[in-house]
Amino acid sequence: MLSIFWYVLIFFLGASVGSFLNVLVTRTVRGEGWVKGRSRCDHCKKTLASYDMIPVLSYLLYRGKSRCCHKPLSYQHLVVESLTGLLFVWWAALSSAFFLLVTQPGQTAQPVFWLITGILFLAIAVSDQYYGVIPLPFVWIGVILTLGYRLILIMTGTYMPMDLVWSVVAAGVLSGFYLLLRVITRGAGMGEGDVWLAIYLGLVMGWTRILTGTMVAFVGGSIVGIVLIMFKLKTRKETIPFGPFMVLGAIASLIWG
Repeated sequence: MLSIFWYVLIFFLGASVGSFLNVLVTRTVRGEGWVKGRSRCDHCKKTLASYDMIPVLSYLLYRGKSRCCHKPLSYQHLVVESLTGLLFVWWAALSSAFFLLVTQPGQTAQPVFWLITGILFLAIAVSDQYYGVIPLPFVWIGVILTLGYRLILIMTGTYMPMDLVWSVVAAGVLSGFYLLLRVITRGAGMGEGDVWLAIYLGLVMGWTRILTGTMVAFVGGSIVGIVLIMFKLKTRKETIPFGPFMVLGAIASLIWG
């Protein structure tokens, strides 16, 4: 019972981070400041009370509608809060199987790095999926974080300097590949954000996993695109956000690559 209570607590802690992530993504895309200002209803703009913003529970209790004006809320709230909560549970439950460094500072830096990376991955995927935009601040924070983490591993002797060099080169090649596709398709096949995102994901995956991550992204995007066209949810001329598939490919390559 204590174990179950502990994981429920961790889930809602993660869901709270997801709630903040929703605010951060939405305000960043809209060009609004996120440090100040109370949260407001998506429709009537009324200031929300604290009990309107209980992660996951408020959405379920109000049946996906705003309490003040009873209009439907976006699934984004429930999806992001739930996924972030599950990310925290995974991080707490399976950390011993994935975080294998046993000496400091790697023992602390490794789990912290991957938790923040997971949050950034989620923020980028959500931004592109719901708004069609990949915020560059998220990308550059990820790049700086990844380079800093790799340098820590190099200083402790658990990562080879040449591996970092090759990863930087591979990330540049991957970004160049996406840029080439963008030029060939005149911007219809790839967005500008995808080109910059490729640098970040390339650094995270490392040169040994980039091919796997790229293949999964394109195959996954193609399958979903075909299904959407078959069910007439999209036409051949419409595009779908590719950022979520790039993130999915990176995750798949890190687990199975």
